[in-house]
Amino acid sequence: MRRPDPRGIAATIAAFALAAVITGCGAADGAATPDAAAPAAEHGAEADAGGAAPSEGGADGGADRERLAESIEAAFATQNGAVSWRGDVLVLEVDGDADAITAAWTECRVLGELLAEGDGAVVVYPDGEFDCEDVLATG
Repeated sequence: MRRPDPRGIAATIAAFALAAVITGCGAADGAATPDAAAPAAEHGAEADAGGAAPSEGGADGGADRERLAESIEAAFATQNGAVSWRGDVLVLEVDGDADAITAAWTECRVLGELLAEGDGAVVVYPDGEFDCEDVLATG
């Protein structure tokens, strides 16, 4: 039986900490933050420079996709994480082995907690690609 990769464990811990910070950053009274209330048109220049425009309401209750992508990249830095968007699908490219028993499972769990409803995720390894919906369905 293979031992868990310490880099993957560290990335998982960092990603869960990131999820806690992002979900805990809303206004105390439940009101939308100014960033969450900003219309999507204001983010047009950022979207042109960084990929797809934010979905309506943004990912994770108003956090815009560019910042979310940067945060996810930072969380998976130990695996050389790189994030991009294909429409409403977040693509996380990481180092690793697509043939590992738990390939993409941890990454998909983390991404599933961070993304807005309706957004999907794909984890790409140098030797394979996984759709998180499929990975988590087989759990």
